[in-house]
Amino acid sequence: MNKKYNFVRPVTDTKEDLCYKPDACLTKFHQICLFKHPTTSKYSVRRFIVDENGNFTSVKEYKLTQKQLDKFRIKLGDNDYKCYSTYDLSQIEYPHDCDILVARSNMFSNMDSYGSYANF
Repeated sequence: MNKKYNFVRPVTDTKEDLCYKPDACLTKFHQICLFKHPTTSKYSVRRFIVDENGNFTSVKEYKLTQKQLDKFRIKLGDNDYKCYSTYDLSQIEYPHDCDILVARSNMFSNMDSYGSYANF
């Protein structure tokens, strides 16, 4: 009656192996003014590029005409931008984590309940 026992090998993982390491990806998100600036007659658009850890790697501001803005919004997905009822983005905060997560997610990007217009 010989019995054979198999023992589990001891865990040799280091703390670095157990840390969360998300896949590298960059997400673009835009903030758009709904009104033209009174002096320039152009719309302000701010573009953010966010890495996988939620850090802003790039922030750029653009001034677009009505025609350029219409073409630009057609190219973007519904949750890739948020519109604000203003003509200047200087008083608008950077996007929150929830905006970036919705822009990044395949599941939430098709939700009709999450609109691209900011609350008043």
